[in-house]
Amino acid sequence: MKRFNKNHVLRTSLLLLISCTTIFSFSRFTNFSSTITINDILVDGSIVYAATTGGLFIFDKSTGEGEFVKDIRKFPDLELSSLCKDRKNSLWIGSNRGYLTKIAEDGDFEVYSSYITAGWKINDLYCHDSYLIVGSNRGCSIFNPEKKPRPEAFKNAEKIGNFESPVVNVVAVFNDILYLGCESGFAALDSGETIEKSNFYDQSIWKTRKTDKPVIDWLVHNNSLQAMNTIATSFQDNLTHASGKKVYINNVEALELPSDIISLASNGDQYCWIGTRENYFYRWDGKEQLDQYEIRGLTFKYINHLHVDRKGKLWLMPAFNKPINWHERIIRYNGETWELMDHKARLGS
Repeated sequence: MKRFNKNHVLRTSLLLLISCTTIFSFSRFTNFSSTITINDILVDGSIVYAATTGGLFIFDKSTGEGEFVKDIRKFPDLELSSLCKDRKNSLWIGSNRGYLTKIAEDGDFEVYSSYITAGWKINDLYCHDSYLIVGSNRGCSIFNPEKKPRPEAFKNAEKIGNFESPVVNVVAVFNDILYLGCESGFAALDSGETIEKSNFYDQSIWKTRKTDKPVIDWLVHNNSLQAMNTIATSFQDNLTHASGKKVYINNVEALELPSDIISLASNGDQYCWIGTRENYFYRWDGKEQLDQYEIRGLTFKYINHLHVDRKGKLWLMPAFNKPINWHERIIRYNGETWELMDHKARLGS
């Protein structure tokens, strides 16, 4: 049997890809990624935004209808990680690879790639005054959306005080003080200057406190800011946090879901919005009412086999695990809708 040189095949594939992107418009491509994981949720009035690993889901509470956005022009990287809204009501979306997308109130959008080119993954976004504060695997950055001729990052802190790791998991501004949740603990800006005037190259501006576990969320409760090592929110004036598959209210177990909980949100209304790793997201009233919202699309992350049948339908087979998870099933796609099949289904049938 003839043996193929893997490096030659890889180089050939890259050349073909480069040739295709030269010949065809970038916007003619369509990307798909798993939609079952919800990394962040933003509740803004009657609209709920969900940052998924496959694009942006926009849910209208007043109508019960949802729209899924996976336009490659808006999201070159579909694995979205964080959301925030600025004072002009523009929506900002960060991606795992470092793309930053702005969608204005009128629908116009811009994509900024300065963070991805610098190797900065976006862990968290926080809108403060006219600035955007970015928490990343490489530190903390201040992005100026109003910079002319083009918005850009104008301050970066790649070393946070005496912390060994530069990773910033979560950002908050409380009483005009910038707080960073990090792998080794948390840090507060203590420069005596405003955020935009502080010298981020000076490590002495950070007042740090080490913790046993990484700080992954901030909770404003009873007029104070609390560093959390679990996902948390203030829901119906109660301290609400999640650990694994369970939700706790005031440290009392209140709800258990089928998969790990990785995002929580509440904007003071009667519902808590819960994002999971493998089961989309839920709306919960804190008592009996629990509604799940599914996002139709690709469910698994690893594709083992592709097949196009005589009718032009695309069949996708996952890499099965044992036991087989609900989302690891053969999928049939006809160009508009996704259909989950039994894992024993025959391709092309």
